[in-house]
Amino acid sequence: MLLPNPSVKLRWFWREPACFIGIGLGLKKLRVFEEQEPCCGYLEVDLGLDLVDLRWVGGFQGVGEVYSVGSAVKGLLSGDWVVQSPTLPSSGTWQTYVVKDQSVWHKINKDSPRDYAATIAINPLTALRMLEDFITLNPGTDIS
Repeated sequence: MLLPNPSVKLRWFWREPACFIGIGLGLKKLRVFEEQEPCCGYLEVDLGLDLVDLRWVGGFQGVGEVYSVGSAVKGLLSGDWVVQSPTLPSSGTWQTYVVKDQSVWHKINKDSPRDYAATIAINPLTALRMLEDFITLNPGTDIS
């Protein structure tokens, strides 16, 4: 494999999904990322950057359990499951800790399978694209 720059190092590694995310003034523990292969296997590229200087953290998918909430948070309790809204310009599920406004999160039913809940913000967009590319959608078409 030829690399464009000999100082760039590549290695493949596996990591267990684990993360913590904030809700309002509290924290939520993200128990599981998307449980599909592409999300748990990563290709790491070492460009020699100081990661402390990075100001953006990626990640939109995942399901989390509310760990604690601040006094301004309404409608969420410790133990609730939440997902990040795919319609708001927000990211950051791929980090250890973050505190975000309650409006970023949507409470979901804890009876949902974890892998379904973890991908709810990402997979519907992928499914829509596949439907548009491979079948003809007409008004009233049932895609359930």
